[in-house]
Amino acid sequence: MNKEIVLSLINALKTLKDIMINHNKTFRSYLDVRSIFMMNRILYQGERFKKITENINLLMEKALSQKDFESYLENSNKILRDFNIKLQINDTYHKKS
Repeated sequence: MNKEIVLSLINALKTLKDIMINHNKTFRSYLDVRSIFMMNRILYQGERFKKITENINLLMEKALSQKDFESYLENSNKILRDFNIKLQINDTYHKKS
C-alpha cells in the first residue's frame, strides 16, 4: 500500500471510532430523553458511518488484490450487518419501553 492510502485509511478509521463513541453516547441520551432530535442524530451518524465505510472499501479495493479484497469486503459487510442488528435491537427495546 502506498503512504497516501494508508494515511487515508487511518483517518477514516479514527473517524469511525469517533462516530461509534458519539453514537453510543447519543443513543444512551436518546433512551433517557426519547426526543425526535436525538433519533435524527442517531440516523445521521449511521449514514456517516455507512458513507465512510464505503470510502474505506474503495481505498481497500485499490490497495488489495482481488482475492484479498473479496475477503475484506465479506468481513466488512458482516460488521455492518452486526451494527444494523444492534440498532434494530436498540430500537425494539425503545419501542417496548
